Amino acid sequence: MSSSAALQHMGFALIVFLIAAILTRLTINLNIRDIPNERSSHQKETPKSGGIAISVSFTIGIALLYGFADVVRLPENQFLVFVLIVFGLLFASLADDLYDISPLHKFVAQFIAALFFAGLVASIQEVWIPFIGVLQLGAAGMALTVLWIVFFMNAFNFMDGINGLAGGGALISGTCLAVISFFAMAPFVYLSSMVLVAATLGFFVFNFPRGRIFMGDTGSQFLGFAFASLAVLASTDGFGGVSIYVVPVLFLPFIFDVVYTLARRAWRQRKLSQAHNEHLYQLLTQCGWSHVQVSSLYFAYFIVCGITALAIQAADPLTRVVLVGAAVITMLGHAIFVHHTVRFHNRLSETPL
Repeated sequence: MSSSAALQHMGFALIVFLIAAILTRLTINLNIRDIPNERSSHQKETPKSGGIAISVSFTIGIALLYGFADVVRLPENQFLVFVLIVFGLLFASLADDLYDISPLHKFVAQFIAALFFAGLVASIQEVWIPFIGVLQLGAAGMALTVLWIVFFMNAFNFMDGINGLAGGGALISGTCLAVISFFAMAPFVYLSSMVLVAATLGFFVFNFPRGRIFMGDTGSQFLGFAFASLAVLASTDGFGGVSIYVVPVLFLPFIFDVVYTLARRAWRQRKLSQAHNEHLYQLLTQCGWSHVQVSSLYFAYFIVCGITALAIQAADPLTRVVLVGAAVITMLGHAIFVHHTVRFHNRLSETPL
């Protein structure tokens, strides 16, 4: 990439950032309030639906890229379906922010979005399995794609609970994905990731550290879908040569927290569909850690996972699996640390002054 092209990309990202920042400020004025409840990590009513700024500015960005940058074009029908899905999710998640729709209706919207993407845009085609090699998935790839997108949308939503955590994770992982996809010759994923980072940053400056606005479902649902779909496109023939393991590793701090918490609740025979505040990041806040401290800790994990993802992209298939395992072990260490912190906090709480 020439220096002039790099400057053009940076200038374009700056424009998207400014659009997102302006839209975020306008959304604060809309005053769609998040009212605290017993599961909340905040104590006062705060404007939400900041994700409107993220999704709208992202859509404007990729529409401009589609119109003026031939190198990043998807086939027209696939691009239009992708944009329609984004707008459909925007309205569905905004309805949830406004009217608190039921989990079933939310799941139906997620499933429809994932099904349209897998059927009309792209789906996972193959995976590499140790001692077996490359496994062509065929029709099963479509089902796996739907499951992946729905799972990741929910995982992202579950982790959007304190100031900066979801937005900061998206910024770090999105930047790493842009770098990896650039060198993997995946221009659509590279520039889409760049636009996604710029759009998220326009919201993030209002969310961290003070929490002047939350992203709400309009942000968490959209970002979950966007990164899950970019993971599929990046690994699909014709769109890019990024390893299918890259995005899951980039977002392993979120994925591990969700899977570990669900497994722990199942072990303790808790109802999995019941709302709770038992995620690892929530346990730290209950121990007295501030939002800034918890989010900063997770940012460190995101950086480690970003470095690991870069190594995965450059490695042979077997080494990639080993690196994924090493990243999982790192997050297991995080879980041990959190539970040790909880036990120490409980002992202090029970000690009379």
